[in-house]
Amino acid sequence: PFWKVIPSNKAILPILWELSPGHPNLLRTEWKVTDDLVKSGYAKKPIVGRCGNNVTIVGPGGEKLSESEGKFAERDMVYQELFQLPKRDDYYAILGGWMIGSIYGGTGLREDKGIITNVESPFSAIRVKLPFQPTLVNEENAHQSPTTKAE
Repeated sequence: PFWKVIPSNKAILPILWELSPGHPNLLRTEWKVTDDLVKSGYAKKPIVGRCGNNVTIVGPGGEKLSESEGKFAERDMVYQELFQLPKRDDYYAILGGWMIGSIYGGTGLREDKGIITNVESPFSAIRVKLPFQPTLVNEENAHQSPTTKAE
């Protein structure tokens, strides 16, 4: 679907890093491999890739740890700092959160025995029912907590 074009486009990741370097919710992401990325290890990802296609995981020092195939190999790439996922019961798990305006909307859990998850990796949705109705964020209420009402 067309609405997936922006969220699945990884070109936003280096821009977010440039705007907020060191932010605790971001991983360093660059347009090219840097010395810092070589030290930490990195994931090479196609800008318009989907479902784990054409991802390469490179460990600290340059050792290729994993690589996936797909139809996005000829696309431009970004290079994202490697974050070591914990392994539990022989599975790696990735959590993804959704926001509705400024309100938490739910979490998705995707796990796989391989370090690169893909469209075949099991997925579970987690929904938390909120005790109030979410509201659209606008200029008047952007700095209010969800339970604070405008005066």
